[in-house]
Amino acid sequence: TDGGSSFGVTKVKNENKLLPAIKAAFEHGTEVVVEENIVGREVTCGVYSAKEGIKELPVTEIISENEYFDYDAKYNGKSKEITPAELTDLMTTKIQSLTKEIYGVLGMKGIARIDYIISKENTPYVIEINSVPGMSEKSIIPQMLKIDELEMIKLLI
Repeated sequence: TDGGSSFGVTKVKNENKLLPAIKAAFEHGTEVVVEENIVGREVTCGVYSAKEGIKELPVTEIISENEYFDYDAKYNGKSKEITPAELTDLMTTKIQSLTKEIYGVLGMKGIARIDYIISKENTPYVIEINSVPGMSEKSIIPQMLKIDELEMIKLLI
């Protein structure tokens, strides 16, 4: 839904649960997205505009204790966020390059974060573009900045 923080998200496992899930999603926003479940590893990559051009941040892997990275996993400690993600150099470069390309093609500004599922076939699929990512102490972007030894305030000025 357009409400953010995974409110209204339901993982539907059989067809007769689809309509109730869509109705529940509309309780949290005015738009609903129905998408295929892709089994794999969830990763995310931050990106921002600098004087030197578009800069990517380290890739983070998200390992949820729940079925997906829902509100509880995001804000109540029900997930592990590993930065930098334990990926091959090739996959890390692929994710970072794709992130920069998407950011540029969309003409984005400021700090953004793009989420992916890397399928069992080693193909990264974009699952979400966060044009206004969380910036609290528990959020992922500040973790990425810390690994890259960057100060948030310098990016925001």
